[in-house]
Amino acid sequence: IIAGRIVATSVQQAQHEQLVRDYISQNNAYVQQMEDTVALAEEVVDETSTVWSDAIWDDGTFVNGTYAADFDEAILLLYAGYEEDGTLDQLIAGSEEMETGIEDLKAMPEELQDNYELTYEIYSEAKPLIDLAINPEGSYLTFTDRTEELKVNTEDAFRDYEVLKVEAN
Repeated sequence: IIAGRIVATSVQQAQHEQLVRDYISQNNAYVQQMEDTVALAEEVVDETSTVWSDAIWDDGTFVNGTYAADFDEAILLLYAGYEEDGTLDQLIAGSEEMETGIEDLKAMPEELQDNYELTYEIYSEAKPLIDLAINPEGSYLTFTDRTEELKVNTEDAFRDYEVLKVEAN
């Protein structure tokens, strides 16, 4: 009986260790997917800010080879280009994957609660940044201020995750 309990305990321990390794692997893949989506979102908000600024301060600008006389037209041309080249689809798909991924990660081994919280912090900063990349809103000043704040906060959250995450044994 004692030998049976020892074997059962060893099997349970091995199963738990595998569960932890699998969760960490899934979490790391999820964070990498967020990094990729955030990098694309940052490119989009940076270009959006530049085009918006140029359209306002230079009394018009060229966007994707077409002259835009004002910022509304410039943003429409820019986003038509993003729609045509698939950038918006990539951002939308990345955003949707983030939403389902964070839900999937809620079922974590107890000792990985801190990893989940670090990952959720990235999500909570990255998601609004990606949303603004998909659908810019506000004035030029509020858009640029908000996106810069979110970029800094997202970078900090990624850095915290890299420093504080629990690694598999």
